[in-house]
Amino acid sequence: MFVRYIERICIGLLIVLFLLLLLEIILRSMFSLSIKWSYEVARVIMIWDVFLGALLLNIKNDHISILLFDNKKFAFVKLIVERIVYLFISVFSIYFLLIIIPFNQVSPTTGLPQWINYLIIPLVFIISLLIRYKEGE
Repeated sequence: MFVRYIERICIGLLIVLFLLLLLEIILRSMFSLSIKWSYEVARVIMIWDVFLGALLLNIKNDHISILLFDNKKFAFVKLIVERIVYLFISVFSIYFLLIIIPFNQVSPTTGLPQWINYLIIPLVFIISLLIRYKEGE
């Protein structure tokens, strides 16, 4: 059920991204106009869509570290690789929480705080951990 919502959000974000960029192209080529904030919004949408897609792959166990060692004789190696991947993601997420989010930078055209761009990274990590914890029960 949760996977369907994430999939719909990803699809919706891709549709919004496509329409925004299409509108930008049409306005530039036909009317010599530009939407000033389109690049920044497209970047935020892309970042969020990529990390939500990574969350989907993690939930479905379709990411490459799992597929490489899917054979039963590699079960121990698969477990070690999973632990290393989660350790790497943990360090990466903590880095973004401590370094990127506290800065009070804002986007020049939208005025949105820059931490919104990268908030998805620790959120995906926390959701992944909660899902893995629930599966382990």
